[in-house]
Amino acid sequence: MIKRGIGLGLLLTIVGFGVSCQRSSLVPIGSNGERGGSLFKVTLEGFRFSKGLPDRKSNFRFIVGLRYFDKDGNFNTVHTTLPGLDAHWECAKSNREKTNYVRGPVKDGYVNFDMKAVGEWDSLIFVVRGIKLDSIQFKVFHANREDVLEKLTGVFKGSLATTAKAITGIISPALASPVKGLGEDLRLAFMNTIAKDDELLFRKSHSFNEGGSLSRKYKIFSNETEQKYEITYKVTSQNVFD
Repeated sequence: MIKRGIGLGLLLTIVGFGVSCQRSSLVPIGSNGERGGSLFKVTLEGFRFSKGLPDRKSNFRFIVGLRYFDKDGNFNTVHTTLPGLDAHWECAKSNREKTNYVRGPVKDGYVNFDMKAVGEWDSLIFVVRGIKLDSIQFKVFHANREDVLEKLTGVFKGSLATTAKAITGIISPALASPVKGLGEDLRLAFMNTIAKDDELLFRKSHSFNEGGSLSRKYKIFSNETEQKYEITYKVTSQNVFD
């Protein structure tokens, strides 16, 4: 599996790449007996929000989760943060000189991301090898502009006892779920710890249950009637064997 990295060094290198559950009997086999599947690529194609959103809240960070069956038929879950734990997308008009400023044109009452400003690197969400995608979830946060290193200092500063308590607070949610593996739960718990001062604007998931090809664009809408949000993402796939 190839996954978009989220950085922050050693604390994240101790974490594994996903969780394994039940094995499927539907693993594709090639003509020479080799195992197959698809290489799935998920990319962000667009994001827009109500033009009535206050400037002070017009900066964003996403946490995205993907559930899928890997090439061996194991059920996996992976997470990533966009554009990163140490970054956010800035859309406040007062910060238009910032290098992370991605505010684009207003259309039909929505402010759109300038996807050229976002760039190909930050628009890449996942690349995974598997036989089937199950579901995807987006969480959109108003990002606290406090530097992530200051947040880390807040989590790990103080005595050894304080540090141990902070680390326990991160690990405990992972240990509470015996079905899932420790690795990905610890990764997600760490993401949520860093994002604890961010405000969740909306959360929405989508299941890939419909028939036909998965390789197309999808839209996810928020349920709010006043402050509306919309995400467009694309899934592409290609067959691979080894």
